[in-house]
Amino acid sequence: DIQRFMESFSRIIAESTPHLYISALLLSTRKSFLTELGQKHLQNTVKIKGLHTMSSSMNCTKVFEEPAPILGTAYSPDGRYVASGSQDHTVRIWDTQTGEQVGQPLQGHTAQVTSVAYSPDGRCVASGSRDCTVRIWD
Repeated sequence: DIQRFMESFSRIIAESTPHLYISALLLSTRKSFLTELGQKHLQNTVKIKGLHTMSSSMNCTKVFEEPAPILGTAYSPDGRYVASGSQDHTVRIWDTQTGEQVGQPLQGHTAQVTSVAYSPDGRCVASGSRDCTVRIWD
């Protein structure tokens, strides 16, 4: 459990230690030794039902070939697109059906893009960067 957990989440935890509690432990299997140890830290977090039924042998359906390491991703509300933020200071939008990039990379950040999120209506993407800015793309 510990080795698989560290292989999966060590980079994100190194980038932002709170991710140990806000995402990494939540995404571990319910019966995991690590999840049991971390439960006291998860008392005030949102519980996502059904998440723990995911199998570690899930099949990959699409591969998005980003030219630089990806540091953050977000699905659009309708699930048709994935936004990715990367080490090359760009945000890219991907079609989840084809795996193809939609349009040109969104450029403007001067440092790594570490987080992305869609607006509730899916019309805008927000990106956060190590350049200490948040940009809204429409």
